Amino acid sequence: MTSNVSERHLDTSSLDVQTVRKIAQRIIPFMGLLYLVSFLDRVNVGFAALTMNADLGLTPVMFGVGSGIFFLGYILAGIPSNVILLRVGARRWISRIMIGWVLISCALAFVNGPVAFYILRFLLGVDQQLQAGMQELSRASYSR
Repeated sequence: MTSNVSERHLDTSSLDVQTVRKIAQRIIPFMGLLYLVSFLDRVNVGFAALTMNADLGLTPVMFGVGSGIFFLGYILAGIPSNVILLRVGARRWISRIMIGWVLISCALAFVNGPVAFYILRFLLGVDQQLQAGMQELSRASYSR
């Protein structure tokens, strides 16, 4: 009977190793890609300013306010986002963040003035709680 218990323990340990290996091969590269795209999205607004400011009639100060509003939304939404994340789960919450991110980023292409730019940058900041979701997904996947 003891050999059966130890065999069962070995199977569980083997399953744990296989699960961690599968997570590392599938989820971690995807998470890296999302982090890269998130970084590019944050930095890209600076490159867009070269022509966007003239098209929208933004002064450098107005552009700075619009860029900074992103972080205001990011900070204000941090704790509520984490609470919702724990209630609905990382997989669903990351999916919601990605869908919102795409929609808001697409809407930024149709901005026609400073107020719309401010509103969408704030909403993008509110939506960009991706890092917390990724950390929760990692914690849940690798904890025993």
